[in-house]
Amino acid sequence: MNKMPRKVLLVDESRIFQSLFKTALADTDFELRYCNSGQEALALIGGEYIDFICSNYFLRDMEGIDLCRQVRALTNCAFKPFVLLTSVTVEDVLSRALPAGVTEIFHKSQVEQLLAFIRRFSFPQGRLSGHILYVEDAPAQRALLKARLEERGLTVDACVSAEQAWPLFLANEYDLVLTDIVLDGMMSGLALVNRIRRHVGDKGDVPVLAVTAFDDASRRVELFNLGITDYIIKPVVNEELFIRLNGILTRRRLQSRLEESHLALLRAKEEAERANLAKSAFLANMSHEIRTPMNAIIGLTHRLRREAENPHQRLQLDKVGDAAQHLLALINDVLDLSKIEAGKMTLDKTDFDVAQLARNIVGLVGEQARLKGVSLQIDFKAIPPILFGDGMRLGQILLNFVTNAVKFTQQGSVSVYSEELERSQDQLRLRFSVRDTGIGLSTEQLDRLFSEFQQAEASTSRCFGGTGLGLAISKRLAELMGGGVGAESEPGVGSTFWVELPFALGSDLPGHAATAESEETRLRARKGMRLLLAEDNPLNQEVALGLLEDVGLQVDVANNGIEAVNMAEAHRYDLIMMDLKMPELDGIAATRQIRLLPGYALTPIVAMTASAFDEDRDVSIAAGMNDHIAKPVEPSRLYATLLRWLPVKSITEGSSLDEQVNLSGDALVAHLATIPGLDLTVALRSVRGQFSRLKLFLCRFVEEHGNDSVELRREIGQGLIREAERRAHTLKGVAGTFGMCNLQVLAGEVELALQGGNGGGELERLLGSLETEMQALCEALNLLRSQPDNS
Repeated sequence: MNKMPRKVLLVDESRIFQSLFKTALADTDFELRYCNSGQEALALIGGEYIDFICSNYFLRDMEGIDLCRQVRALTNCAFKPFVLLTSVTVEDVLSRALPAGVTEIFHKSQVEQLLAFIRRFSFPQGRLSGHILYVEDAPAQRALLKARLEERGLTVDACVSAEQAWPLFLANEYDLVLTDIVLDGMMSGLALVNRIRRHVGDKGDVPVLAVTAFDDASRRVELFNLGITDYIIKPVVNEELFIRLNGILTRRRLQSRLEESHLALLRAKEEAERANLAKSAFLANMSHEIRTPMNAIIGLTHRLRREAENPHQRLQLDKVGDAAQHLLALINDVLDLSKIEAGKMTLDKTDFDVAQLARNIVGLVGEQARLKGVSLQIDFKAIPPILFGDGMRLGQILLNFVTNAVKFTQQGSVSVYSEELERSQDQLRLRFSVRDTGIGLSTEQLDRLFSEFQQAEASTSRCFGGTGLGLAISKRLAELMGGGVGAESEPGVGSTFWVELPFALGSDLPGHAATAESEETRLRARKGMRLLLAEDNPLNQEVALGLLEDVGLQVDVANNGIEAVNMAEAHRYDLIMMDLKMPELDGIAATRQIRLLPGYALTPIVAMTASAFDEDRDVSIAAGMNDHIAKPVEPSRLYATLLRWLPVKSITEGSSLDEQVNLSGDALVAHLATIPGLDLTVALRSVRGQFSRLKLFLCRFVEEHGNDSVELRREIGQGLIREAERRAHTLKGVAGTFGMCNLQVLAGEVELALQGGNGGGELERLLGSLETEMQALCEALNLLRSQPDNS
């Protein structure tokens, strides 16, 4: 009897590949069918028996993966071999092809391997490969099928029972388990499958092909719920069994390749992360090493410039200062780009003054424009005066645009202006533009302008300087803030650079309507206030001392952390400046110890470090510091930071009650200043200096928390320790917000005692102190109701 030829279907509209495929099959007894599209193939399969399907990945009407899904939905094609042919990397399509039921994937150049695969599937004596655990209690059936499996090239461990199979499963690595469901012995085939799937580890994922004499819906559901991969009905038809085995084993090999590819990607990702950490560590060290001497250069240049009377010397010092600022800008650019790439750049959203932003730009670039004879004009009248967002990053972007505009403009003007694009309640989208009459840019130059290390042309850096980082960083910052940048230009006419960003309407800033004074002038109002400078480098000490004493501040110097702690214990300081890296005891540890000293729970402590990464700021804030200044210390930034944290002279401990009353002219202020245990400076900071608002909150404090000490005793007496702990924690936070320093410390100590289970005499002592402090505070606060609030 003549054997019927095997029919192979090729779905591919490429005439060249059809011809190649036909030539490859010329000396075989395969019968070849062709289809140019997925729909044409489905119609052919529906009306004609096909043994093997090969489909191109890209078809004119669908993807080959989609065709496979539809073929698998046909009753007679659920297990038919389906090969996907692709011109792309096989690993790129594995993850999508496997769930669709694709049997194997070949690159189109692997024609010989494809033909070998077709032969293996299509002939009775086709070879298979793999290690199988076979469980069958019927001796004749077990011996016969084991022999047939081994003829096909499989390695088979045959067992008479599940009890015999389970130790072998644990001891060996199998590619597939073939088991009868009904077995003699204590353990059934179902129990074996269940134990395999419950096994912890990779072996629990071994495919299971179940053999069953029952083909009803409930049994199929039960088997698949147990976790079988496939099943076959008795009596077993050899060809069907081998097709199913080959399909499962092939898919397992594909899955293994996919997992190996995934592991390779994970390893590559880990290596990239390690390289990025190494780069960050290098940049941090580089930053520290460069910024330390830069601190001395910028600080001493600033002081010498103030003292120099010779115009020529002033000019030379100006050049030194400009060179130092230029070098610092390059360092900052590299660090900013690194932080953005590492995803560690964070935004600092606060209310900021748009007019101050304009003054900063003029202060930094105005002199350069004046010397070139270029007119610099800034007009922000079209937008609200106070915005909420990251004003510092906006300033960085605009400063980069304006600096470039002045640099590339030989004559004419540079104009900076703004416009409101959208508004939704208090949310705005604004555009800031910088227009110049400079050399302009071509279309080709514009296309690559915002890329890293790119400039308009190769000669630009020689003529004008720069690294090509500034615009790339501006683009990254704008995107991080939820906006974008762009540019329009015409060679020889000029350019317009713009940035669009979202902002919110800001609140009125205290003193916004007042005329702007320099930070240096405003700091002189704090003359005589006492600061502690913890710094081990003698040169940095000299620089910082000079800058601080220039504005009338009294400064004591500690050479290491231990000295800083001892000096803070011996004297009362209005503010502490703390270097992070010092011998004996570093700044972090020193800060933690100082915070435990009486009266220092809320004293401003400002970190100083030559490391400019956010991690340093986070560590210092976590240790109890209030702010962070990166070296080299720029005088304007130092003064601005001190202004933010130094209390106003009129309400410090060093000023008498008479001075406070005279300065404020308000009986309310005088009464607030006499309240025991109330740090008015801290309290006013929480309400932006509004005395009447502070009065309202303090009165509410008496109403809502005045009975907390009594409630604490009640809760502790009733064994409600968690409730008492929560009450002490809340009281500590509220007291700290409104400057009730003693009460804050006592509430914190009660909380710690409750957390540690410290009852008895110590807890009783703390509760007594808390009651005394609360009573004195509430008596004084109750008198506020009779005080006018016309501050």
